[in-house]
Amino acid sequence: MSAPTSGSETRCNLDIWLEVLKYLEPDPQIDSEDEVGLKRRTVLSIALSSPVLADVSLSVLWRHMTTLEPIVHVINADTSDAAEKFLIYQVLPPDSGFWVPRRPILGTTQRLRFQKYLGYIRGFHLQQFDIREMMLWPTLVTCLSLDTPLLPNLTTLSIAYQQTSMLSSWIYVAPLITSSIKLFSLSVSSTPVAEIYTTLLQTHRVAPTHIIYRGSPTKKAVQNLLQFPSLQSLRLDFSGDPSERKSSSVPVIRMFKALPHLVELGIDLRVCPISQVESPPLNLSNLLTLGVTGDTPDIGKLLKSVQCPALRSLDVSFPQTWNSAGSPLCSLIPRTFPNLHYLTIGRTISHRSQAVYIEDLTGLLSGLNLRSLRLNNVASGLLQADFELLISSWPYLRVLAIPGGCGYPFVDSRCLIPLIQNTSLHTIDLPLCFRSLAGWLQTRTVKSKSIVTDIECSTYRGVPESLHEFPNLVQNLLRLFPMLRRITGGEAHEDGSLVQVQQAVNTFRELLLDHI
Repeated sequence: MSAPTSGSETRCNLDIWLEVLKYLEPDPQIDSEDEVGLKRRTVLSIALSSPVLADVSLSVLWRHMTTLEPIVHVINADTSDAAEKFLIYQVLPPDSGFWVPRRPILGTTQRLRFQKYLGYIRGFHLQQFDIREMMLWPTLVTCLSLDTPLLPNLTTLSIAYQQTSMLSSWIYVAPLITSSIKLFSLSVSSTPVAEIYTTLLQTHRVAPTHIIYRGSPTKKAVQNLLQFPSLQSLRLDFSGDPSERKSSSVPVIRMFKALPHLVELGIDLRVCPISQVESPPLNLSNLLTLGVTGDTPDIGKLLKSVQCPALRSLDVSFPQTWNSAGSPLCSLIPRTFPNLHYLTIGRTISHRSQAVYIEDLTGLLSGLNLRSLRLNNVASGLLQADFELLISSWPYLRVLAIPGGCGYPFVDSRCLIPLIQNTSLHTIDLPLCFRSLAGWLQTRTVKSKSIVTDIECSTYRGVPESLHEFPNLVQNLLRLFPMLRRITGGEAHEDGSLVQVQQAVNTFRELLLDHI
């Protein structure tokens, strides 16, 4: 990336640089460690290239942090002499230590400069328990003589560590809690820790709009969450066995009533159960996204107990059997969610003898206008499935995903024929057998109308090992899907790589373009 040549040129193009910096913003929760490092180095070089860009670059550089130790480097930057550094960490054997101020209290000008850096931080992500890091926070509060929160503009706080013994960690974390927090994410293995942190949010009068909790089910923690009526998004991902979940229950209907502004909810009905059908159904007019895990009879009760006219996305997962309640469940979905666009149904654990069956889905074929359908762990009926009926039922369907698994059938070219006449699909995920695609297609005379650009094979087999078979495979793929741009795969059940198929598709396209 070339740096601006002058301050005046930079000012003229400031809006462009702001857009560039937006894409260079490091995010530890999304980017890999290497990507974070590369983005930080790039943003730092931009900051050093022009005084005009220095402040905005630093705000991007500091927006998402996993440690506050960089502020120590800023504080100690006035001297290169270790003996003159203001703040040092004194190590104590075996695994302890503490931060020591080595000079008199900082002056007002210095404090304001350091607070400016802390004010840049919008997201803080604690990814593991580190006593050195956590002891730094109260030390900074003391050294900077703060009567305001340590991170006054913090909007996202993410805490994830699995040490079960860190019940007292909240003492260190308390300086980070501020009323400006809108998204709080907690991933811990200790139930008491979860209860303490949710209580800590209450005592600091935090009014979050988004909460994500991953850990063991705890009734008190869930009850604490009901004290945040400002919540718009709540995602609960519980671990532990079903009996533990049942013993830590808060009724889901109570949750809906206590949180009237919910737009997104992810819930496990074994933790927040539903004992009986509500009559009349509870109208949840704000809910747009719902993820529900539970036994199919309980999911059926929930769907009879609510009405969600605005819901756009539904993810239904059942860890046990599909059983006789599965088919009626599909019939309930269009009634409860008439404006549903994105639907995922499936078991959380792959097992061929207990799964969703294609023939059970007929209740979905009327009353919905789906854009995306994903069926996880379909055990039988896939080869006999009426894809033409499925596709014609939803004329605006853009994504069809029926990924396979161990022991599940693989589809051949015959199952793809109905798809190539569809003019809305752009992404498909099917357990493909490429061996049939490398041979002679009986549908060579059929003209494809497909606009599919992406084929994502979560499982696949039959990719040719010899190069002389690739031309037929690529020609047939492009005959079926002339707009194909990307083909990726997950688990291969035989030798052969889709990387080679992708390279062959790219080469074939380049040859065609050369002759146009």
